[in-house]
Amino acid sequence: MGKRSVYLDVVKGVAIILVVFAHCIQFGSGEVFHATQQYFGDAVFSFIYGFHMPLFIAVSGYLFCSSVDRHTAGEVASSRLRSLLVPIVVWQTLYLLILFLMGQIQLSADLVYTYRGGLWFLWSVLICSLIVLTGRVLFKDSIFFCLLVWVLLLFVPEQQLSSLHVFMFPYFAAGYYWNRYGMQDRYNRLSCRTKGAVGGISFMGFLLFYFFYDAPERSIYLNGTCLLGRDSMTGQLLIDLARYVYGFLGVSAVMILIDLVLPLFKESVACKYLVELGKMSLGIYVINHYTYDLMLLLPISSNYAYLLTMVETVITIIVIYLAVRLIEKNRICAFLLLGKSLRA
Repeated sequence: MGKRSVYLDVVKGVAIILVVFAHCIQFGSGEVFHATQQYFGDAVFSFIYGFHMPLFIAVSGYLFCSSVDRHTAGEVASSRLRSLLVPIVVWQTLYLLILFLMGQIQLSADLVYTYRGGLWFLWSVLICSLIVLTGRVLFKDSIFFCLLVWVLLLFVPEQQLSSLHVFMFPYFAAGYYWNRYGMQDRYNRLSCRTKGAVGGISFMGFLLFYFFYDAPERSIYLNGTCLLGRDSMTGQLLIDLARYVYGFLGVSAVMILIDLVLPLFKESVACKYLVELGKMSLGIYVINHYTYDLMLLLPISSNYAYLLTMVETVITIIVIYLAVRLIEKNRICAFLLLGKSLRA
């Protein structure tokens, strides 16, 4: 994809800003606001959560296709384990060590299970990558293989596999096959008017779901995906399917919007910063994941304003950006904390 160096990094830059902003709503709006889970009913929080992580992982799937085209399956698997599993293990170990030194936990074998919950998005990317890679090696990139896997995943209990990973899989696979079958080239040949029409329809569809479907009880974080053990398996399946359509509409609308407006500010300072944030999105996500609890210490009334959230977001991104740059200066730290290659 010709625009990869700018377009996809801008998309990731926008996505990581939304991730941090949503976390600031959740954790930086006062202890009462967080403890009572009022964020699930927050209009902006719900809007962002309708598409931001599906957007992230769809881009990951797209780029993964380019990786498997350039390297062997073994090289790709090894690279994924290094870039994703190493930071997961190292960060969670450091986190548990701090809790132990503070006297908040005791050492036990049960702590091993906490690694499953740390940095869930990196786990999702790793799981999705290995599934798609298996389909490529054994079934020649069969879409039917991924469809079958997705259906089977809907029957896996939350205790065995987080619903978040199940939810992410179709978006990752969609990004992968979009690249695999050259759909981006076909999209690029469309006129701006056609792109705008598709983007507009996607956005209107997203808004319909946002206003008339989205509700806390249907949130992936509260409702899950597993079809087993439900009062109505059909009802849960409809919730799952509607949730996927909702996310795909949001992803489509955002990516088309960025594609259409990017030429207008491609040479601007704002674009440069978005590209930089996109390149560092993994590091920003990782550090933000392990630091957003600190925001609960801020003496903020639950009657917060979004202006405060924006200020918190800017400060958080600047501090984490500087931390990532500092980590990247040392190859060992970059390897352990960010999954970077040890090669110069």
